[in-house]
Amino acid sequence: MMVLVAATNPTCTRRAAGSHTVAGELVVPAVARCDDAASCSCARSWQGVTSGGFTGLAEVADRPELSRRQLRGGIHRLLEREGWVASIVAMVDAGDYRVDGEFIADPVAAVDLMVDDQIAVIDEICSGFREGAIVSRFGTLVAEAVRAA
Repeated sequence: MMVLVAATNPTCTRRAAGSHTVAGELVVPAVARCDDAASCSCARSWQGVTSGGFTGLAEVADRPELSRRQLRGGIHRLLEREGWVASIVAMVDAGDYRVDGEFIADPVAAVDLMVDDQIAVIDEICSGFREGAIVSRFGTLVAEAVRAA
């Protein structure tokens, strides 16, 4: 299975300095984004599925031992640890959770949609880059990191 992992490639101009992920751990685009991307790095970060830490670089990697179910479980646990599951459940219970304008009444379905969205983004990124590519991101824009001379 093609996934994104925390990169440690020191030859890229955008180093993973200050990285709080574990080398090689599964990463997702940062789930939370603040309103002030200019003063925060959330729009440029990848979040570690296990550690919850952030890094600036990810590597496209093949992990044949990893199943889709395991990836889903890891992302779900991350969302739970970060408080997203509780927030979604509270919004659904309050009748205030919508996806693409449509009210979602089932909290389990709402959380599943968030996990599905994360996996879809991972799949899209991995299909656009070769295995071993080191990528960085800004919002939804993902590009191969430039190698230092």
